[in-house]
Amino acid sequence: MAEAIGLVSGGLTIAQALGELGSVVIRLKALWGEIERAPQRVRSLVEEIGILSYLLSDIDSQLKHKTVASDVWDSDYTTYAIRYCRQVFDTLSSQVANLHHEIDSLSRLTRKLGALKVVLKEDTTRSLERQLRSACGLLQICLQCYSM
Repeated sequence: MAEAIGLVSGGLTIAQALGELGSVVIRLKALWGEIERAPQRVRSLVEEIGILSYLLSDIDSQLKHKTVASDVWDSDYTTYAIRYCRQVFDTLSSQVANLHHEIDSLSRLTRKLGALKVVLKEDTTRSLERQLRSACGLLQICLQCYSM
């Protein structure tokens, strides 16, 4: 009788281990899919950052050359919104530039490791994206207040 209980117990342990192994395989497959999609996501972010860079450079140029009515740019909250937008933009663009450099590497191993870093830093990147969109929204509201 003890042998039968031991055999059943051993069978249950093996079944449990196989179930956990299956779960790990499914999670690894999902991770691999995210790693495969990471380069396209980073390239898309690089394009968005490039466009926003031109916009912020144009705003800086207008500020330096005073080509816009001074009451638009002289308010404290517009200045703060521009500074906040630039700060978040610089942080996000620096992170994305580092990740993009690794993803576009000639070495296949470095590219895959870079894609893995993109996946692992996804929460940070998404948080910075949300902050940047919020900062741009604040800037847009400030500029609309003066265009009415």
